[in-house]
Amino acid sequence: MRTARFSFMMVLMLAATVWASSAAAKSPPGRYVITNNGATVEDWATGLTWMRQELCCFPPNQAEKLACTDSKLAGGGWRAPTLRELSGILDRGIGTLVDTEAFAPPNTAGFKPLLTSTVHFVKGKGLVPRGVGMLLAIFVDIAPTELVGVRCVRP
Repeated sequence: MRTARFSFMMVLMLAATVWASSAAAKSPPGRYVITNNGATVEDWATGLTWMRQELCCFPPNQAEKLACTDSKLAGGGWRAPTLRELSGILDRGIGTLVDTEAFAPPNTAGFKPLLTSTVHFVKGKGLVPRGVGMLLAIFVDIAPTELVGVRCVRP
């Protein structure tokens, strides 16, 4: 029992160290341009515009509507990103997260995964939404009862 507690604590300490290092994440100069009085980020590499702040916490079946499509921020037109789009802004060289000079630091409330519009088939469950666990930048299946965050995007 003591060994299990020690291992769990070590994982938490490692996660905290990785999380803290994310502040150093930087993208190539000029890739991201902050626009709309700091509310959005233009990604010149992909042509996408992102909400600078991720929004939290929603049931997965309502997240895109409540956070993205209903938003009037900078003229509206927002949607949940695909898994590929969201993966494109992660800094995997450090192991986590996003360029914190361009994007607001990820919402750490419970380390909620970020929802994407991507789904995949799981035997016995049907189509399951995919997301990104932002603590370690890993792909995750999202349960119907799990609360998620979302970082909205538009073309």
